[in-house]
Amino acid sequence: MEKKRKLRGKWLAVLGTVMMAVALGMLLAQPSVLQYCIVAPQEQSAPAGTDAAQEAGQGGTGQKSESSQSALAGLASSWDTRVEEDLAEVLSSASIAARDYGFAFSGDGGNATATLTAVGENWFSVYPRYLISGRLLSADELQNGAHVIVLDEPLAFKLFPTGDPLEGKIQIGGEWYRVVGVVRYARSVGEYEQYQAYIPLAAAAEDGLQMEIVEVSGSPLPRSGASRTFETAAETWSEGGTFIDTDKEAMRASIIVRVLAIALGLYLILYLLRRVNRRAAAFTGGVRLRLKTEYFRAMLPSLLPRILLLGVCYALLIGAAYGILTLAIEPTYVFTEWIPDVLVELSSITARFWQLTSAAARPVFIRTREYAEIRFWAGILRWGAIAFLTGALVMALSARGRSASKDKE
Repeated sequence: MEKKRKLRGKWLAVLGTVMMAVALGMLLAQPSVLQYCIVAPQEQSAPAGTDAAQEAGQGGTGQKSESSQSALAGLASSWDTRVEEDLAEVLSSASIAARDYGFAFSGDGGNATATLTAVGENWFSVYPRYLISGRLLSADELQNGAHVIVLDEPLAFKLFPTGDPLEGKIQIGGEWYRVVGVVRYARSVGEYEQYQAYIPLAAAAEDGLQMEIVEVSGSPLPRSGASRTFETAAETWSEGGTFIDTDKEAMRASIIVRVLAIALGLYLILYLLRRVNRRAAAFTGGVRLRLKTEYFRAMLPSLLPRILLLGVCYALLIGAAYGILTLAIEPTYVFTEWIPDVLVELSSITARFWQLTSAAARPVFIRTREYAEIRFWAGILRWGAIAFLTGALVMALSARGRSASKDKE
């Protein structure tokens, strides 16, 4: 019975270890991106008889006035200004995009529902895509709002099953968009829909397409303080949005593994320290015995290697303890919002506690694909840790029961 219980415990521990390893690997592979999402503004169509409506009806190509400018275009323009003024020194690239989910596409011989993403300049620098055929959206097309579209590979096959997608067109909001590229795409656990399509943000704004969310993103420069700077700039740009730092979220998700590593590391260090101390005590006792019959100078050549070995062992243990301490302290440098203004003042600790709980209870939270994927792997990581700890507990109880039965015998 005890053997079966121990075997089950081993399998649980192995399963938990594999789950944690896979989940941790996927979390570490997440791109380093700063994101801020808001609900897309409501687009107002120009009333009949107004100058803007007459200009649109006559096919005019003149510059839109401020009053007739799309709300989406206004957001994009103000974000570009914010990037130039506040974020140029902390981001390697930044962009803006708007998404509409459940958009119906139709092509030559096929139709599908997909996520329509209207992207601004540098979007494919923040979120690289592997090009299969054709090309990506050019800078001129993104600036001028050309009616061109890039499809992911599964959507291209779905819409154009027998023809070349690069020779096809897709109608969006009354306008025909020419397919200029196909990109590789593999659906991940964070995707809401199976297919993706990309058009210029300026084209979506010009056509007055009603989008669901607007997302601004940036690739932070290492150790530049980009996270806090980006969050402040984004909240100034548009209040009430959702800020996501994928590096911070990945660390938050892996806290449980960090705690386990610290606990196991401390246990191993203490175990090895006891072993080294016993060896050192035995060595010291042997030296004392030899000193009764030998001079220390004569003994030194034979003692020196053992002394150096013990010194190296203690140095390695000190280094390991420093690494464990660094592992324990590191989250406080990332999650600075956890630290109260005055560490020893109860009112400051209480105020920070309610500040954190209020932020966690925000009624409107917009998830991005990256955030949803991180939360998925965080769940796998937690269940892996539970399986590992359960297996370790079962093995410990089995060993204890086996020793108790031996004592009875």
